[in-house]
Amino acid sequence: MMNRDAFARLVGETVMHFTPAANLAGIQELGLLRPIELGRRAEINLSELVLRQNRLDLRIGTVSASLNHQKPLRAAKSDDFIDQMSRAEWSSQLDQRLFFLPTKRKLDSAFSTSFGEQSYRLIFDSRRFYDAFAPDIFLSPINSGSATRFPARRGSWLYVPVAAGETAFRGNRVKRGLVKSPDAVVEISIRRDIGPDLLHRLRIYEWTQTQS
Repeated sequence: MMNRDAFARLVGETVMHFTPAANLAGIQELGLLRPIELGRRAEINLSELVLRQNRLDLRIGTVSASLNHQKPLRAAKSDDFIDQMSRAEWSSQLDQRLFFLPTKRKLDSAFSTSFGEQSYRLIFDSRRFYDAFAPDIFLSPINSGSATRFPARRGSWLYVPVAAGETAFRGNRVKRGLVKSPDAVVEISIRRDIGPDLLHRLRIYEWTQTQS
């Protein structure tokens, strides 16, 4: 298992989470909640989350929450890029995760602008993030929610836990014959919510506004 310093070397000194500006007040009150948990609290039919064509606006008491669309996942013409899952099943497992980006890599502008004309990013110290969530941190070498152009092959095996170690992550796709060179981290995820108290303790920078 990699330690906190190895994790920081792999992903950079900070990791960040993007969200539409409309979600700020709700996050400050409820914390960071996975789409599946937001759906449950909003008491909607959870099938509405699957392969969202458009942004989904939810209401939880006095708090509003906006979930991004899944058009990049819908872009593929078939499901044959996913091992032993349909696109609907892949969509469902995405909604059971919170996603973060490593600041070590250049940000794909298409990712941030997909959140709308105004979005915010919340930045966390990588070592403190590791301390809070390891060993239940998962690493991916691709944007696992995108299937545009020539979608990379994926399956449940794609997400490598930090408990498996750096070598296991870097060689995960190499040993499957999918790539020739060791992978770098493109995406980080956890399968749990972050309550407001923990979020407040972990956050190191104020909300940083981004524009499309």
